[in-house]
Amino acid sequence: MIVDKETNHLYLSALLELYYPSFYKSFKKELDRYGIVIDFLQDTKDVWSVDFMPIQIEKDRFVQFVFNPAYLKHKSYRNYISNPSQICKQLGLNIRTTDIIADGGNVVKVKNKAIMTNRVVEDNPHYSSEEDLVNT
Repeated sequence: MIVDKETNHLYLSALLELYYPSFYKSFKKELDRYGIVIDFLQDTKDVWSVDFMPIQIEKDRFVQFVFNPAYLKHKSYRNYISNPSQICKQLGLNIRTTDIIADGGNVVKVKNKAIMTNRVVEDNPHYSSEEDLVNT
């Protein structure tokens, strides 16, 4: 598992600078100070790419969850749902997909594990138990 502190390259939604220019300017300055490289994800519909992009588990391996959170189910929010498969294809990422519904904001990566919030359990009623969900 690649934990956040081991990351030396950052992908941001191209919309971040457009929607939050003052935050972006300050953030970019700090990233430059620490030598963290930024690339921009095109074709995103939301600035929070951590929610819909895959989790990096090894140098060149990623796991893509289904991005279909309950908080975006209402029809008026559907235009905020990005297509991570399309974005990952543009980046040439080696992705393993899963049918688990989760967004990255509900996942914390530590060493060889991912800690997930109860939200992940709630969003996946098609699993008969938490144990089934964990062993997927």
